[in-house]
Amino acid sequence: GNNTGIRLDGAMSVGYDSKWYINEGTNNYIEYGASGSAEIKVQQGVLQVGSQIRRATNTEEGILTFNQAQSNSTIIIGTNANQGGEESRGIFEISNTGSSFTQVANANIIIANAIANASVSSLFIDIESSAMNIAPSSKITFGNNNTATSQEFELYASQPLKNIEVNNTSGNNPTLFLNTVSLNMDTLTVETGSIFNANGLDLILYGDMVIDGTFSASGNDT
Repeated sequence: GNNTGIRLDGAMSVGYDSKWYINEGTNNYIEYGASGSAEIKVQQGVLQVGSQIRRATNTEEGILTFNQAQSNSTIIIGTNANQGGEESRGIFEISNTGSSFTQVANANIIIANAIANASVSSLFIDIESSAMNIAPSSKITFGNNNTATSQEFELYASQPLKNIEVNNTSGNNPTLFLNTVSLNMDTLTVETGSIFNANGLDLILYGDMVIDGTFSASGNDT
């Protein structure tokens, strides 16, 4: 159905060879509570979420333990977020004390589409440094073969990330903007036709910068 999802206040395990398609309608989401019990662990399975993995809309609180525990898992969030979602929430957000984010080596999370006029970044990570456990070869990708036209993603991360890619497999030329804070990370890849806009914020890279598309500094230091 439309405008429905999972309200998570316990453990959700995407087990070996299982497939979770939470994207059959418009604005299908996972909403997590603030009790501290919400946990998503993805093993060797598939998790597709139509709009968002997010906090509730009536509170800024929300605690999530997110663990991508296998590199051969598939996680795609926002498969049809361009068709509808909560503008006051990110596509994938992990925030508040008690939340944590784990990504094993060679794992990849894809944010496929954005919500127009959103007031929170598509990727919103605001947790303590001790709650970040991401391997050097892990990656977060913005865009895939199903990315719609005119998609503008935003990235906010209070902690350093590893590898970021702006993907243009769709041929629809997505744009990724930094939002509000400077960013430290390892490698930035911008595919042909796609755009990375630093938005005037500092970008510190500890690895490679592979720009086959467009890099717009907008007055930043890189």
